[in-house]
Amino acid sequence: MRTLLRRLYNFWFETQDDKELMIGFFLIILIAIGTVIFSRYSS
Repeated sequence: MRTLLRRLYNFWFETQDDKELMIGFFLIILIAIGTVIFSRYSS
């Protein structure tokens, strides 16, 4: 889990110059959080 966070952290700062990638990354985070919340409340 820690390596995954580090990989995401590195990815974030490597692509910080490209706003489209930042927006896409942010959307992926929102979708992931939404999926976790939805699965938690649906069960």
